[in-house]
This record gives sequence, C-alpha cells and structure tokens, in this order.
Amino acid sequence: MQRIETDTNTTPITILSKEQLLDLVIIKHKKLIKDYSDELQVLNEKIDTDRSSHTHIVRELEELESRIIVLKEKRHQLYHQVKKKYEKLNKTIKDNKQIKPTTDEINIIQNKLQNTNISSKDEYDCIDRIVTLIKDIIEKIPDTDSEGKLICLSIIDLLETARMAQQELEEIESTPIEQKTELDSLKQEYEELEPRRDWLNRRTKLHMDALNYWEIKKSGDNNK
Repeated sequence: MQRIETDTNTTPITILSKEQLLDLVIIKHKKLIKDYSDELQVLNEKIDTDRSSHTHIVRELEELESRIIVLKEKRHQLYHQVKKKYEKLNKTIKDNKQIKPTTDEINIIQNKLQNTNISSKDEYDCIDRIVTLIKDIIEKIPDTDSEGKLICLSIIDLLETARMAQQELEEIESTPIEQKTELDSLKQEYEELEPRRDWLNRRTKLHMDALNYWEIKKSGDNNK
C-alpha cells in the first residue's frame, strides 16, 4: 500500500496494490454470498414449510370431500331402510285402524326427509317426531306381537344413526371453508416468496462465479 502526501491541507491519498484490490473484491463477493445464503436458507425453510402445509391441507380436503359424499349416501340409504322397515311394520301390525292417524303423519314426515335440501334443524325435528310416534305405536302393539316391536326399535335405531350421520356431515361441511381460506393464504405466501428466492439463487451463482474467477486470478498472480 502506497501513501502519497500532497500538501498539509489535504487528506493523504492511499493507493492500494493490485493484490490488496483483489483481496477487497474477494471479501466483497464472500460477504454477499454469505448474506444471500443466509436469506436463502430462511426463505427455503419458509417455502418448504408452507408447501408441506399446503399439501397436507389438500389431502385433508380430499378426505373430507370423500367423507361428505359417503355421509350423504349413508343418510339416503338409512332413510330408505326406514321406509322399507315401516312398510313391513304396517303389514305386521294386525290392528291398523288404531294407529292409522299415527302412520299417516309418519308418511308425511318421511316424505320431508327424502328432500335433500331439508335444513338440519328441520331434519332433527322430523327425526324426533317420528321417534315419538314410533314409541306411541310400540305402546299400542300387543305384547304378543314381538316382531312388530322389534321392527319399531329397529326404525328408531336407524333414525338415530341417520341423526349422527347428519350431525357429522353438518360439522365437517363447515371445515373445508376454513381450510380453503388457509390453503389460499399459504399458496399466496409461498408464491410471493419464490421470485425472491429465484433472484437470490441467481445472484449467489453470479457472485460464486465471480469469486472463483478472482481467486484463480489472485492465485495466478501470486505464482508469477
């Protein structure tokens, strides 16, 4: 390093040697590479975490949607079984006149349950009402008619199973809405980070190439 004195009123000028200049250039590239690498590590971890969470939620949504389809079909099948059991009950009961008003009401309610657009509240009300009416029928069936009583109990079991299926369906149908919101948020987050990561990768490579060039040059100059 050479110092040149000009006059007493000015700052001395320092002239760096070629080797010193190369050292400064190398230090600069190393620092930038480290800074970029540190940021890249943080970004990669964040992007990988977001992508992993995104993939996990996608799988959960697919499972939920499959479960929703299964529950809707199960609900339909259960009410179909109730209808068949009830038809069998009417044939089994000897004194139909005694329970005809009850059976007429049950038929009307069963038709409501076949409506796929029925609200959960209305569906639960219908189930409660049919269960109450079936219990009334049980009281009117003679003790000797064990088959009729068993059919009634079977109908109640089917209705309670349908209720549980609808409750589960109601619970999980709201879940996809929440998860889709989170899904969109995660996707937006990692997609916004990816351009920065790509830029850092490019800049890191450029500085590594430059560092390699200057280190080779310095090594060559030292060997002269």
